[in-house]
Amino acid sequence: MVFLFWSVAFFYLRYTKSTYDSSMVIQLGSEDKAKDVMEIVGENKGDDNMSEEVELMRSQLLFNRALSTLNLRTSVFSKGAVLTEELYKTGLITIVPEKLLDSNLVNTPIALTVDDHNTIYLDYTYNGNKFGAHGKLNQHIRNQHFDILINSSSIQELKNASEVNKMYFQFNNMASVSARLLPGLQILPLNDAAKTIQILYTGENPQICHDIVYAVGSVFMVFDEEVKRKGSENIIKFIDSQMYWGINCPVRKIV
Repeated sequence: MVFLFWSVAFFYLRYTKSTYDSSMVIQLGSEDKAKDVMEIVGENKGDDNMSEEVELMRSQLLFNRALSTLNLRTSVFSKGAVLTEELYKTGLITIVPEKLLDSNLVNTPIALTVDDHNTIYLDYTYNGNKFGAHGKLNQHIRNQHFDILINSSSIQELKNASEVNKMYFQFNNMASVSARLLPGLQILPLNDAAKTIQILYTGENPQICHDIVYAVGSVFMVFDEEVKRKGSENIIKFIDSQMYWGINCPVRKIV
């Protein structure tokens, strides 16, 4: 029985993804334009202390603008026997999407392998047909669907990684990425008198947690300054222009 419990604990710890969070605290300025902004977008929350700022910071509008400052147009994954890891800013590989010629290709897994001559091969199935492309590191790889650059800190390390686990990437739909990531964001009022707010993000990738917290804080402060500078009469025009889409943020391991 003890061995059974030990085995369960071992496999749980070995094959369960860790959870991290990152946070930062910002202090609001004395001039409040958040209430005007929230009333215009139809989310009037009244005069409850910092509620307008909190609602603005957790809004889809601000979150989309924050994500647009990050490198999330593509995602790279390493799929093992049990767990799949997202290789975000690891230095091992970065996909630079120069052109996506067919937007319907988003969310399609594109397998990546490296041969003994350091040639990179890409293979995928699209609309029931198999397609491929090949090329070299740091050079354009093109076909009828896309034009990309693949950068890596080491072609040999990339080759080794692709041999150990299945490596693939995908072009992202930013609306889907935003909807998936937004639930991890928390905006917490800390002190009404000091007008301080904590930005907290929880997720499975520590670098993504850090970058989202930094981006949300930075975008809010720029947004707030721009709104104050433009004045209430120009807020509608300002919001419309932003709908189309960068502090210390410590990261800690939770589980």
